[in-house]
Amino acid sequence: MQAAFATGNCGALAGDQTRLAQLRAALLEHHQPSRLLPDRIAKDPLAAAYRDSDPQWAAIVNWVMEALVQAEGSGVTQSNATQMQTRAVAPESVDATLRFLLGGSHEIGSALGLDDDWVVRILQATGNYGEIYTRDLGPASSMKLPRGENNLSIHGGLLKSLPPR
Repeated sequence: MQAAFATGNCGALAGDQTRLAQLRAALLEHHQPSRLLPDRIAKDPLAAAYRDSDPQWAAIVNWVMEALVQAEGSGVTQSNATQMQTRAVAPESVDATLRFLLGGSHEIGSALGLDDDWVVRILQATGNYGEIYTRDLGPASSMKLPRGENNLSIHGGLLKSLPPR
């Protein structure tokens, strides 16, 4: 179907927005402009997937997603994660969410079989959810997808992290 579209034998495609955006970016590299229409046909959610046979890995994947979204909501970024951790784990820290997220409570990491600074290391490597989206799917990527429903709920999207408890 994609080949037929690329050669002009098919006038339009329907599919997952990220797949279509990737095709649009690939076609543009070959000087074949195309566009994504703003209308949505369906709202099929995408989610992380993992094998059912490894509950520890499943817990880690789920917590990584929660941590990335919570980090964005708490203003923890790739560039300030280390600085924020230093403040959050200090005994006088009053921000319980940051303390929990950045390893000061010693609760999440050990329960997952990870070090207490696992979230900070992820953030240093990838950034928070918003930074990842911007770089890999949004305006800084070749796909240039609007954030839309993939935004935090406080910004009109559907993403909201669970309360860290």
